[in-house]
Amino acid sequence: MKYSLFIATCLLSFPCVATSLPSSLLNQVTDLENQGKLSEALTILEQYKDNNTATSTPEIAMAQAPLLRKQGHYNEAIELLSPLQKLASLSKKDQYHIQKELRINYRRQVKTIEAKNHYMAALALANELEDKNLQAQSHSNLGSLYDTLNDLEQSMHHQVKAQALLENSDNYELIATNFYNLANLAHRLDDLSQSEYFYKKAL
Repeated sequence: MKYSLFIATCLLSFPCVATSLPSSLLNQVTDLENQGKLSEALTILEQYKDNNTATSTPEIAMAQAPLLRKQGHYNEAIELLSPLQKLASLSKKDQYHIQKELRINYRRQVKTIEAKNHYMAALALANELEDKNLQAQSHSNLGSLYDTLNDLEQSMHHQVKAQALLENSDNYELIATNFYNLANLAHRLDDLSQSEYFYKKAL
């Protein structure tokens, strides 16, 4: 029986991304997003953009794209984010989250080649940032992609790399996700004792 790898989702669309958008606006959008009122959240962002032409358009696009993705409008989200890849003014962390969001949209459309390109771009940026949590998350995401391609060897390779990077991490959600992924892989490879060990570590 095939198990799907667990992918942790964040409550906020773009956590830790620097932004000049008002916190009151972001809080309002987040509240609406959590209530499932995605169209209302998008309308508020569009109205803000119309009334604040001096505000950085990339920041508004980065807030809109995850909402469009959650509505299933993957191509619209990609159209918003793709031009931002060429903006040198964005921080590497912003670029990382753009690559991460793009790969989600491509993967949801089962466009695995495009998704893999953005997975690799996200990993390269995580390496440049020397952020072990982002590096681990990138390897874990790549492991999930290879799992969907039924390449268990490469999937395990990336999950093990993620585990090593998380050795001294305090991101317990990411650690648990990684152990859960390893447990599922071990189970599928008929290594039941290893699978049980990883499941216990995930708890």
